[in-house]
Amino acid sequence: VDHRFEDSFFAGTVLDPNGNPVKLDDGSTLEYSPWSIRLDVSAQPYEKSAGARMKKYEVDLKSTKDGKLSDNDIVLFRYADVLLMKSEAKIRNGEDGTAELNEVRRRSGMYPRPATLHNILEERKLELVWEGWRRQDMIRFGTYTQAYTDRPQQEDEASGYTTVFPIPAKVLSLNPRLSQNPGYETR
Repeated sequence: VDHRFEDSFFAGTVLDPNGNPVKLDDGSTLEYSPWSIRLDVSAQPYEKSAGARMKKYEVDLKSTKDGKLSDNDIVLFRYADVLLMKSEAKIRNGEDGTAELNEVRRRSGMYPRPATLHNILEERKLELVWEGWRRQDMIRFGTYTQAYTDRPQQEDEASGYTTVFPIPAKVLSLNPRLSQNPGYETR
C-alpha cells in the first residue's frame, strides 16, 4: 500500500494541527469522503465533503496572519522531480533509468520496480500530486487526449487540439490578425 495517499489527502475525520477533530458550525465533526464523489452529490449526506482535499504540506501556525493568507513557502524544485526527469530522459535515450526511479520509491517506502515510461508517469502522479505537473506530464507522455478514469475522450480530441488552450474571444476581437487555435473554431 502506498502511504502517499494518507500524506497528501484528507480522508475521514479531519484533525486540526493539535490532533483534535475539526468541528463544523453545527457541532458535528468534519469528515471528508474522497471516494464518495459523483457527478451530482446534491442532497447526499456527503454533499459538502465529497472529493479530494489537499494536506500535503504542514500548516505553519506561526505564518497564518491571524488566520488569513498563509505565508508558508512554496516548493519550486524537488529532488524527487529531478530524479524522475533523469529517469525519463534515460529511458527516452534507450538507457536504464531504474536507479533514479527507485531512489524516489525507496524514500517513499515503496518496493522497487523497473523504469518504463508507464511506471515513471505513474510515479510522477503519486509523488508530485498537488504540485501542478499532471497536465503537462500527460501531454508529454501522450495520454492527455485519451479517456482516463471517469473522463471520456472529447469529440475530435484524438487530433490533440486540447493540448493547447483556446484563445479568448476578447483577445481575438482585439487583434484581427489572430485566428482561433485549431479545434476550437466552432466551440
